[in-house]
Formats: sequence, structure tokens, C-alpha cells
Amino acid sequence: MIHADSEPGRRRCLDYPEFCGRLDSDDRFRAWFSELLQDVDAIATDITASEPRLRSLQRQLVELIDLLDPDAVRFPQFHRQVHGDR
Repeated sequence: MIHADSEPGRRRCLDYPEFCGRLDSDDRFRAWFSELLQDVDAIATDITASEPRLRSLQRQLVELIDLLDPDAVRFPQFHRQVHGDR
């Protein structure tokens, strides 16, 4: 998310606290995420339908971490275990 006060050639992103603050206080901003927030609430209520997709996403994220940090400098190898592959 590009910060509204940034200028061309000097763009900056919203940081996490700014993003959360806008999500809580700005109805127009929150509307952009309404469908996503509804999906997250639905998954939190019942994971059954989403479990295969979430497992696939987790595996893909572990693969991305392996690609970006192959020597486990930033993210230790023992944290990379894929859920269900124990």
C-alpha cells in the first residue's frame, strides 16, 4: 500500500501500524478489504473447507523461504518444517 503522502520518485509504503489504524478508522479503506476480512473470519470459524488450500500455501511459503534464505541465516531450518510432514 503506497502512503498517500508520498511523492513520485519518493514513494513509501504504509507500515503495519498505519495499515491497521486505517483499517480500523477509515471506512473507505476498510471497504477495499471487506471480502478478504469476511473470508478470514469464515476460515477462523471452520477451517475444514480451506484446509487443503492452507496446507498448499504453507508448503509454498516454506519453498519461498528456502529459496530466499537457503543457508537458514534469517529463518532457522527447524522452523521450516511443513505442518503435517512430521
